[in-house]
Amino acid sequence: MFVPCEDGGYALIGLRRSDARLFESIAWGSGTVMADTRAQLAALGWRWRELETLWDVDRPEDYTRLVTSSLLDRREAAA
Repeated sequence: MFVPCEDGGYALIGLRRSDARLFESIAWGSGTVMADTRAQLAALGWRWRELETLWDVDRPEDYTRLVTSSLLDRREAAA
């Protein structure tokens, strides 16, 4: 199971089994991480599910989005 992110990566991976090949040839840090991972999953012949796409906090502009969202108590964001 995967939770994709808007930026092309993912926020969560839940696996029943592991194989290092799943994480080979991934352009880590790029906007194609989830797409690359889907290709690896297909090449391995694995089935997977994806939950709703979310956004995560990787960059300063993501933090700004978090602070302006209603997800944090304003006092915590200022700290």
